[in-house]
Amino acid sequence: MLSKVIFSILFITAAFCLIRGIYETYVLKTTYKSLGLGINKIRIFLFSDLHVSFLNISPSVIAQEIIKSKPDVVLFAGDFVNKGSSDEIVLLKGVLKILCEAIQSINIPFYAVCGNHDSKEMANEIMETPGLECLEFLYNKSVIVKTSEGCNWKITG
Repeated sequence: MLSKVIFSILFITAAFCLIRGIYETYVLKTTYKSLGLGINKIRIFLFSDLHVSFLNISPSVIAQEIIKSKPDVVLFAGDFVNKGSSDEIVLLKGVLKILCEAIQSINIPFYAVCGNHDSKEMANEIMETPGLECLEFLYNKSVIVKTSEGCNWKITG
C-alpha cells in the first residue's frame, strides 16, 4: 500500500514537471526589477536560454515586449542554441534578425555572452551575418551604456 502511494506521488510530480517544462516554452514571462538608486537607474531587458530549437514563442512577441519595456540596453545571458547544429544556427539567425530590427528601431545597444550551449565560433558567425550588426558579444570586455537619464553604466561580459 505504501509503495503505491509513493509511486503515485512520484508519478504526479514527474507529470507536473513535464507539463510545466512544456508550458514554459510557450509563455513569455516578464518581471520588472529596479536597478540603481535615484536618477542613477538603468532599464535592462535581460533574457536568456532561448534554446532556439525549442522556442515556441514568436520572436515578434519578444520584439514587441522589448519595445514596450523601453530599456536602455538589451542583454542576452547565454544559451541561444541547444546543440549548435547548422539548422539551429539558421533558425537562430532568423530570430535574431527580428529582434535586431526591433532593437534598432528604438536605437539601443544589444549585448550578449555565450552560455554553456553556445560557442565562440557560433557567436563570430552571428556577428558576421548581415542584418545582425546590432548584436555584440562581450568576450572579457566592458562597454559603457548611457541611460535615458544620462547616467553611464559599465557592462562587463
